[in-house]
Amino acid sequence: MMFDRFMKTLYYVGENPDIPMRTAIATHLFSLYEIPYRDYHNINHIEHCLKELDSYSKDFLDFIIELSIFYHDAVYAPKEKDNEKRSCDWAEFDLTMMKIPADDILKLKRLIMATKHDVYPNDREDEKIIVDIDLSILGQDEKIFNKYCIGIREEYSHVEDYGYAKSRKKFLQKLLERPRIYQTNFFHEKYEVIARENIKREMFNMSRIQYRDQP
Repeated sequence: MMFDRFMKTLYYVGENPDIPMRTAIATHLFSLYEIPYRDYHNINHIEHCLKELDSYSKDFLDFIIELSIFYHDAVYAPKEKDNEKRSCDWAEFDLTMMKIPADDILKLKRLIMATKHDVYPNDREDEKIIVDIDLSILGQDEKIFNKYCIGIREEYSHVEDYGYAKSRKKFLQKLLERPRIYQTNFFHEKYEVIARENIKREMFNMSRIQYRDQP
């Protein structure tokens, strides 16, 4: 179903009717999300994000935000720090082949870069939407949130426990220090309270690891 959705979205925004090319682009993109080391940043994450986009508003329709969700983690290498930039490059190559307008490609790249989560608050509404969607996992019930935490830890299995706990706490602390984790009213009302509870619990777990393994 997601494969078909991606194919249709490419058709709606592009000017290249070449079905075999569209199929090849979709097949290659989806294969990236099946790489074995992607314990969290896999196709399930994309599916979750699309469901959150659909829940945002029944009347809301933005195919570029939708494409941005499909592409925002196209390239994901835990040891690298330029995944968003490389995902932008991947998307630009594909979408240029599909003859998607240059302005739309620029918008898509801007949205992907917003998921780096290094800017707060975001200036534009579409950036706030995709950032909130990407962070929506933080507001899920405890079982789902814990599964997410385990997945992230597995992706960083090359990092020893103390170092991981230290960097993880730093990232989570920055989120807690924000006046609002979720910038749109919709996601703020839906997830803010639960997200803060989940983050505090995960930070406590990281503190225990740091105490246990302190040099």
